[in-house]
Amino acid sequence: MAAILWLVRFRVALSINLLCSAIVLGFLFNLPLEKIGECAFRGAMDPETLLLTASLLLILIFSGVMKEMGMLARAVTALQRIFHDPRVTIAIIPAIMGILPTMGGAMLSAPLVAEASEELKLSPERRTFLNYWFRHIWEFMLPTYPAVLLTATLVGIPVAKICLMASR
Repeated sequence: MAAILWLVRFRVALSINLLCSAIVLGFLFNLPLEKIGECAFRGAMDPETLLLTASLLLILIFSGVMKEMGMLARAVTALQRIFHDPRVTIAIIPAIMGILPTMGGAMLSAPLVAEASEELKLSPERRTFLNYWFRHIWEFMLPTYPAVLLTATLVGIPVAKICLMASR
């Protein structure tokens, strides 16, 4: 963890950071370099890894197409007409995305939040925080979230009761 944080501190690209950290972790577990390479190759070629990578790439392409076609601006404009306050619009966008059971929700809602917050001149960090915060406000009360289901199972309380208790 210290190595990862150190590399982040010096703004090393995340991909290089994770690759270096994985190699160091392999050495810490006394794996020979060939075995580390073999594990990395098998992991990269795993069907689930390829599916996840393809899904994330398609989400990025979809988001890019939406931006190029002006769909992001139109969606934000429509929401601003409904809510009138850009702060409410900025909160509503990720909150709606948080309800949807979609992979890569942040990658879809982030460009919308950026578009909606243009006039407020928010920093990228603030936009990221707002996107994250409002996308995850449902986690404690929606019965579709794994943590809610796991809690209900472990504690032996019905899911509906946990959702009601969490929404108080």
